Amino acid sequence: MNKYILILSLFVAPTFVWADTYTLTVDGMVCDFCVQGIPKKLEENFKDQKIKDIHVDLDKKTVTFEAEPVDQKKLEKVLKKAGYNLKTVEVKPSIIDSNKKDTTVPTNEPTPKVEKK
Repeated sequence: MNKYILILSLFVAPTFVWADTYTLTVDGMVCDFCVQGIPKKLEENFKDQKIKDIHVDLDKKTVTFEAEPVDQKKLEKVLKKAGYNLKTVEVKPSIIDSNKKDTTVPTNEPTPKVEKK
């Protein structure tokens, strides 16, 4: 009986995945080519870390993304080879429940206004 409960719990139990949020300060980003080029370089060189949600902000000179733990020395080498200088790396660890589904429903209808009486 215990064997069946254990097997069943493997299918029902949540699966947690480490996904750190990285914020990089990068010198050398000046144009839209950088906005397209940096994500491509990161995805090519860090396939095993499952990088996702890459955002490049030219004004702040930052690149943010989520990924499994990334080797920061390799990150610096990849950016240097692409013509950029990595200045700082901020990492915020987090755990994601991969079984959790987004339950929000998008709508195009405006939020109703409540009038005061």
